[in-house]
Amino acid sequence: MLKIALRRGAVSFFIGIGLSQIVNIIISLAVGKGGYISVLPDFAARFPNELSAVIAQALLTGFLSLAFAMASVFFLIERWSFLRQCVMHCLVTAAVWIPVVWFVWIPRELPGLLIAFLNFAAAYAVTWGAQVAVNRRVVRRINEKIQSKEPENERH
Repeated sequence: MLKIALRRGAVSFFIGIGLSQIVNIIISLAVGKGGYISVLPDFAARFPNELSAVIAQALLTGFLSLAFAMASVFFLIERWSFLRQCVMHCLVTAAVWIPVVWFVWIPRELPGLLIAFLNFAAAYAVTWGAQVAVNRRVVRRINEKIQSKEPENERH
């Protein structure tokens, strides 16, 4: 299980960094007025130079992606109930998402923390709902296959 988590995390770390660069390009195209917005000014102000801020943002974005990927192994633990898997995944990912999002992209005041929490809750609810829908479809297909084979098994 640890090998799976580490493999998923390593791959996702770099995917997260790549996706964050794509998002930066899209934001720059939308509001950059011909310039490239590498990091938010409030975030950059915490560092001695822009390069340090860009590196920190890339590492934090990669870490965020790594945490989600590694936490996904909770869903492979068959002895846990689906509820326990979801709660553990939610707690671990929230513990990473909220501080990273708050530190990198949202104003560091109490309303910003609330925004980070609501942002996580909304994103998690959508993701969780999609996962439940996928799981229901898989279970339905398995049940259909089992039911289609039952009459055949009864003949023998």
